[in-house]
Parts: sequence; structure tokens; C-alpha cells
Amino acid sequence: KCLLYCNGVLEPLYLCPNGARCATWFQDPTRFTGTVDAFVKIVRHEGTRTLWSGLPATLVMTVPATAIYFTVYDQLKTFLCGRALTSDLYAPMVAGALARLGTVTVISPLELVRTKLQAQHVSYRELGSCVRAAMAQGGWRSLWLGWGPTALRDVPFSALYWFNYELVKNWLSGLRPKDQPSVGISFVA
Repeated sequence: KCLLYCNGVLEPLYLCPNGARCATWFQDPTRFTGTVDAFVKIVRHEGTRTLWSGLPATLVMTVPATAIYFTVYDQLKTFLCGRALTSDLYAPMVAGALARLGTVTVISPLELVRTKLQAQHVSYRELGSCVRAAMAQGGWRSLWLGWGPTALRDVPFSALYWFNYELVKNWLSGLRPKDQPSVGISFVA
């Protein structure tokens, strides 16, 4: 329950079951007046490497997520366009939504791991025991905590994104005599 409330919004109001605050960084009186001030103070007090401290944990999640997402999207779009299941206009929307739903489902446990690494300052050595403790407390389903809100956020966005991207790309490609859109058209779309 402590993890659910330790998000920086309710944290000042909530004490963990052991009576301690959820995060020690909140008690630090350091105040930042802007982005540059924060950057300078972080580098001065914690070192330059701290600016990239969350990168490995983020890469553990984003690299497989991106590979799965784009591969599934492309395969689904090709499959749907070749069938009479959906019109070619709506195939990107359906493919984008289904690809994101699958990706969220597969990546949700990795997102939990990333969150624990970053929020609780768990070392890579302690990560296995942390995941086992979560599973012992809530079972296998605990690895997918947050799946619902993530899916509700990502799936509609992906459906609309791919629908509009393909629509604009096809419209811009129609302005050129070539069949295949250029990199510039894909970038602008």
C-alpha cells in the first residue's frame, strides 16, 4: 500500500506502516528555482553520473517494448490491409491499438521492475528478492499492477496516433508522383 501512495502527490500526507516517510528525498529542504538551477545543484551535490542514474532501468523496459510494439504494429497492419476484416483506412487504428495492448501486457512486469529500481533505489542484486517479495505478497498478478491505467492511457493514444500518422502520410505521399513515401514525408507526418 505504501508504494501506491509514494508518488510525490500524496506522499507528504502519508506515512508508511512503519511510521517513516515514504522517501527521504522529500525531506531534503533543497528547492529548485528552475531547470538550470536543478541541473547545476544536482551535478554539484550528487555528481554528473546521477543525471543518467535511471537510464539502465529505463532501457531494460523501453528497448524490448519498442521492438515488440513496432514489429507487432507492422505485422498487424499488413495482415489487416490484406484482409476484408477492416478497411485500409482503419487498419492502422486497429493495428496500433492491438499492438499497444499486447506491448503493455508483456512489458508491465518490466515497468514494475523499473519503477522499483528508480523509486526505491533497489540495486540490481536486490531486485530478484524484491520481485519475489511482491509475488509472495500479491501473487503473479502483482507483477501487472498498473496494467489497467497504463492500457487506458496508451491504447487510445496509439489508435489515434497511427490513424492520423498514416492518414497524413498518405495525403502527403499523394502530392508526390512516387509510390513510396520519402523519409521527409514520414518525418513530417
